[in-house]
Amino acid sequence: MAATKPGYGMITGTLPTASIADNAVTLAKMADNSVDSDVITDNAVTLAKMAHGTASQNIAYDGSGVPVDVAVTPSGLSGVQVFSSSGTWTKPAGLARVIVITQGGGGGGAGTLSPQVGGGSGGGGGAAYETIATGSLGATETVTVGAGGAGGGSGVNGGGSSGGTSSFGSHVSASGGGAAGGHGNSGGGGSGSGGDFNIGGSGGPKQLNDENEAAAAGGASHMGGGGTGGNDVGGAGKVYGGGGGGGRNGEAGGAGADGIVVVWEYS
Repeated sequence: MAATKPGYGMITGTLPTASIADNAVTLAKMADNSVDSDVITDNAVTLAKMAHGTASQNIAYDGSGVPVDVAVTPSGLSGVQVFSSSGTWTKPAGLARVIVITQGGGGGGAGTLSPQVGGGSGGGGGAAYETIATGSLGATETVTVGAGGAGGGSGVNGGGSSGGTSSFGSHVSASGGGAAGGHGNSGGGGSGSGGDFNIGGSGGPKQLNDENEAAAAGGASHMGGGGTGGNDVGGAGKVYGGGGGGGRNGEAGGAGADGIVVVWEYS
């Protein structure tokens, strides 16, 4: 391109395109509110023109005028481990805390000798909820799940067995329901220990020692009911920690239901 001005000579060549050096414009050099919707035309700034962070990071300003990548750590429920039998829990990376529930096993119902007499029932297992910060947890924790107690045998006026205790390390535990002791003697409920919230199981109902009375139903855990009583074999505990029902007419008592341990993991 050539240009002239009266009294001056010819100018030849190409005028350079105006440009701004990389990183020459920083946040520190910009006046407050100098860039607004009136200055930037619609669609002038696109994602393709903007610097971006790496995976799981956001762009942030650190005060130096240069954008920086900041790691974003997700938070909330990150996993659930359910233990229906004893085992070992391993702490995952990035863990902030856990919420643990321990549920003890249900007690076993009693069997009977007499054709008319109903047996007592097993008690429901106790339970406990506990929130534990990651700093209080070991790299691993031993998990014990209490078994349900066995029911008393048929043809004998024999009691059942107590339910087992469930625990998570040394942090929190829940005892099992008590065993039925024969006719008219139902087992008591278990209890929680060490939890933020401890729950007792229901004891089996008391009987009247009446030969025409049906066998007692099993005591409930906080998760649900125990096994049925009635006129025959006692029912097994229905849900985790439910007590076994009593037998009648010379039949066996029902077994208590096993306990459980559940670990909710939060990052």
